[in-house]
Amino acid sequence: MPSISIWLNSEDYKHLEELSKLLNRKPSRVIKEILEDKISFKGIENHYSIVKELYKWYYYEGNGISSEKYIRRILKKKNIEAILSIISLHDDIRAIFKTLGTLMLIVSLKSYANIPEENFSLLKLLKYDLIEDIKHIKVHSVPLLYSKILWTRCIEKIRELSINKAKSWECLAFTAGLFAVMILGQETPDEIYAKYGLNDFEKEWKELFTQMIKIVSTEEKLVPKCAICKNILQGVKCICGSTEFYLEDALI
Repeated sequence: MPSISIWLNSEDYKHLEELSKLLNRKPSRVIKEILEDKISFKGIENHYSIVKELYKWYYYEGNGISSEKYIRRILKKKNIEAILSIISLHDDIRAIFKTLGTLMLIVSLKSYANIPEENFSLLKLLKYDLIEDIKHIKVHSVPLLYSKILWTRCIEKIRELSINKAKSWECLAFTAGLFAVMILGQETPDEIYAKYGLNDFEKEWKELFTQMIKIVSTEEKLVPKCAICKNILQGVKCICGSTEFYLEDALI
């Protein structure tokens, strides 16, 4: 069989190479799985366009973003779905983030139920170890790299809120954890509730689930901000002369 690079034009082969990096597979294996209908491309480009804009915002705002502001933007439905859908394509990273999601879900429920922290401190330590494991997994695909960074920072910032005993941390951790298990584990909320025997937390589950719906469905208003001086753009060019911009959510 001739080399794949021979029977694909250069542009198509470039896309194949990028997808191969994303999936952590050889180009020939990707072609085989495409033919066997094991890989779905639907939505990948749309997901990446969302992730790219989020990463641009994170890159330019940096430490200027408060933990809660960062988390709440990442957890809006289209954003969380885009990030986790890309992560779901990489087996190793998907498995770790799904486990992390499960731990976040359980810890948030136990904390919300006012169970003493010493009763689930081991789970919190496991979460920290898994976050460190994720950081050491090398990623060569730009979409996956951006998604990994954005989601890891989201988890770390939720952890910061937890350490500081912030009022909102449990509902944010529940939201992130539940969506991680749903998307990365392809499970429904009812299946998750039954699988992990969470009936002892029925009241807490209902209350946090209600808050989760509000978090992910919050409206957004994206406005362009200058990457240099951070002013809101009124046209295609900032008064400082820069044309480089990123999108800020004015409603957070």
